[in-house]
Amino acid sequence: MLTRLLERLYDWLSPGNLPGQADLIFVLAGRQSRKLCALDLYARDPARTLLLSVGRFEIRKFAQLPFPGDLDMVAISRGTPPPLRHSFVSLQAGQATVQRCLGD
Repeated sequence: MLTRLLERLYDWLSPGNLPGQADLIFVLAGRQSRKLCALDLYARDPARTLLLSVGRFEIRKFAQLPFPGDLDMVAISRGTPPPLRHSFVSLQAGQATVQRCLGD
């Protein structure tokens, strides 16, 4: 029973299907590999907008990404208390914008 369910889930999530056109690619904060995959996908033009969630512990690693343009997340986050350093980075038509999440 469980094996059959896992096989159906695997078939449904099969990476053999190429991604289709989309309006937005959204990446949750976390592993750097998620952002690398999304940047690669965005470079192939399947979406108009790329939206990356960048957690406070990822700010320094952001500079290692092949992100187009000159976006210094360390400088942008400077002066912001660590608990408030979660941001959303948007890339649309070659223009990057950063919006910080404000705490309660």
